[in-house]
Amino acid sequence: MQTPHNLIFLGWGMDLNSIPPILRMTDSTYFYNYAEVIPFSPDPNAIYNVYAWSFGVYVAPILINQWGISSQIVSATAINGTCLPVDDTFGIPVSIAQGTLDNLSEASRQKFNIRMFSSRSEYTENQQYSSQRDIEDLRKELSFFITHALSANKKITMNKGLALYQPMGSEHNLYTLAVIGTQDRIFPPQNQLAFWQSQGIEVRQLEMGHWPTKI
Repeated sequence: MQTPHNLIFLGWGMDLNSIPPILRMTDSTYFYNYAEVIPFSPDPNAIYNVYAWSFGVYVAPILINQWGISSQIVSATAINGTCLPVDDTFGIPVSIAQGTLDNLSEASRQKFNIRMFSSRSEYTENQQYSSQRDIEDLRKELSFFITHALSANKKITMNKGLALYQPMGSEHNLYTLAVIGTQDRIFPPQNQLAFWQSQGIEVRQLEMGHWPTKI
């Protein structure tokens, strides 16, 4: 039986040092820093499992559609994110996302990192996984996300009923499971739940913060 290769889409500001232990899987390819070109050459004979975390939940369907591998996806799990990541109802409220960008500094980055965890002690235990990217790099990526996500919101709104999310015109609804951390202080859990229920996707609610510790 063919074994799926894992495609793992990390969140805003992450790098290979900041992969949560639960997502450190063998036979995996990791994606991050989405303001840059994402190099990937799919194997036409491979099959894939997708794990997308945070803003990676928004990016994964778009890239998979661009790569033309939708039919090769066996399963796709969204973790603490939605396909409308900057949205007052289904994602991070617009004012909070914009405020994070406008006030981004080393001090605010530290506060954000702490808020990713369900407790200060959990943050302390995981400090070795801090991202090594610099502030300007993070600013560029968050600006990219806000611009593109709000553009996607307008396209979706024009089309609503609420139809299944269709990234970049794709008719493939990627996700098979949505995992929501009930203590998430980055993506409001109630907004995540509202989005995935509107999509008819199976939801698993787990006691954890934005930093995933279980799937």
